[in-house]
Amino acid sequence: MKKIISLTSFLVLSLCYFAQNSNVNYTKYTLVGTGHISIPSSLELQAGDYKKQAESLHRMAGTEISGDRVVFQLKGRNEGKYPNTPSYEKIIFTTVRGLYYADYKKILTTKDVATRQKLLKELGDAAYQEGINSPVPAKILSYDGASMVVVNGQSAIKISYVRQLLDNEPCYTEIYTFYNNDIGHHLTLSYRKSQAHIWKPIYEKIINSFTITNSR
Repeated sequence: MKKIISLTSFLVLSLCYFAQNSNVNYTKYTLVGTGHISIPSSLELQAGDYKKQAESLHRMAGTEISGDRVVFQLKGRNEGKYPNTPSYEKIIFTTVRGLYYADYKKILTTKDVATRQKLLKELGDAAYQEGINSPVPAKILSYDGASMVVVNGQSAIKISYVRQLLDNEPCYTEIYTFYNNDIGHHLTLSYRKSQAHIWKPIYEKIINSFTITNSR
């Protein structure tokens, strides 16, 4: 089933600062109207022809994208590096509203523990089915379900899994959804499972840098 994701439009401004973490420099990106996030120098903002091609592939795969989103990818892809290598290392930020976000909002706002757990299980089961029924052949190798977590002092719903497309390397993915009144923010992080020793500590810094400064 084709899923239409409605996203808010926003600009991205970058303010550079440097932090030492395994010799990786970080840039603080301001997500105008939302907050900010820190991205390592090994990743770049998706732009130009590569961005158009990537969005075209999403539509071909059955996901129609309406509006803007921000994607950070392995540095060099915009210039055509790694043409024959699947895209694994990514940070994707989107803002969602409407019916698609309603289920997330219920989980994050309900006071009843039993109701929350029921909704989390339903959400986790739906996410799993969506993963295995993807238009692109995929195997879910492991799945942790949906859970509530606290990220940098902010409540969020986390879904994580390892999946494999065709004969490509298994890819680990984490999806965080943050509640911001009438809208939600999705933050998706993915990397090759074989490279977890490199990317896991970097991604932990990224997710913990995400801050919502503009409450709706």
